[in-house]
Amino acid sequence: MRNIYKIMIVILTILNIGVLVKNVPVKKEIVNDVKVNIKTCFGDRVIREDVPLEDYLVGVLYGEENPTVSTSKEYLKAFVIFARTYSLKRGGFKNLGTNLSIKSCSSDQNWCDYESGCYRNQTEEMFNECINFSLSKKTKKPYYSALTCANRVTTFPGNKSVSNKTFTVNNSKWPSGYKKVAKSSTITSIWKKKPTDEYLAFLKSVVKETEGLVLKDENNNIITIGYMVCNSNSSSNIMCMNKAKSLGNKGYTYLEIIKAYTKKYKNIKIEDYRKNI
Repeated sequence: MRNIYKIMIVILTILNIGVLVKNVPVKKEIVNDVKVNIKTCFGDRVIREDVPLEDYLVGVLYGEENPTVSTSKEYLKAFVIFARTYSLKRGGFKNLGTNLSIKSCSSDQNWCDYESGCYRNQTEEMFNECINFSLSKKTKKPYYSALTCANRVTTFPGNKSVSNKTFTVNNSKWPSGYKKVAKSSTITSIWKKKPTDEYLAFLKSVVKETEGLVLKDENNNIITIGYMVCNSNSSSNIMCMNKAKSLGNKGYTYLEIIKAYTKKYKNIKIEDYRKNI
């Protein structure tokens, strides 16, 4: 008889728990469904669509920083947080489900397709696109000079052939302001090969360790931030990559590195951008 009572108590307990669980609001799962449309440097031609943000950042880490396994991981984590913050702000993030729109060049962020490799600087296609974009502006002076088009750092997905390509600049039909190119009439596109599995795992691990983390101000807004190759100890919203890297080599944590370049903001927060959305 006692066993029957025990069984009934267990059944009633389970049913009661079921009722309680049913009435508890289910916490919405955090889903990373923000994707990136990667565009050419000039114009609006899309070269990759719907790249998940975290995968995109692996390509940015490879294309912009190209670290070695001996590079300070604390610096690299700070870099990725800056890059993610920049991506969301620059790409027009509004809510989950947003497709960001970002150019693959130095005016936004250099991205390299880690599944195949990329050309590290201008290809003939990109160079001509720059010239045509500039000519379409129909300004009295060149919107972009040919020299600017030749020197603009950009990355562009390749055809999986590990090789450099040299092309000759044909400027016979350009207005006089576009004639000046570089010292040579040829430009070489340098191939950046697909990373090894071991190196790719290293890049992915850096991004994974900071997944979703961005910089927010005291009002919970994603801040305006950037980074560039320089050596300054500036406390503005621009992280100087060379100096920040040296801080990492000196033993600074990624939090300390970030703090050094965000002093203009009060009560800055580092948290998942998907929180409270």
